Amino acid sequence: MSCSSTGCQKTADPIAAPQVEDAAGRLACLLAENETFQNFVRLARAVRLDGEVVALVNKINDQVYANNPFAGDGSQSDELEARLEAMPLIREYRSAESAARELFRAVDQAISGVVGIAFAENARSCGHG
Repeated sequence: MSCSSTGCQKTADPIAAPQVEDAAGRLACLLAENETFQNFVRLARAVRLDGEVVALVNKINDQVYANNPFAGDGSQSDELEARLEAMPLIREYRSAESAARELFRAVDQAISGVVGIAFAENARSCGHG
């Protein structure tokens, strides 16, 4: 198969692994250059480096591990999670995360439509070795 702006056409020779790798590399470059993806990566990095966010996430994790999540009241960790989600950086990150997920779904739908199977679903490990 060969792909062009007009779609895919079957060719006499099957696509060799290097051709698939090259095409995947081009797709990766297109994603890396995409504004939605760049914004998501930038905000993910900012979240990981933000001291206040990291401290709050650590407090949440401490609460979860200190208490059995299936017993008792989780209100303190719920309060901490609400504080985390209310932070402007986290709200901006969640928005960028949602936009990136839509981009990933669009890529998956485009590939799935051409190859005739659910691409991303079949790319996941099924746990059979």
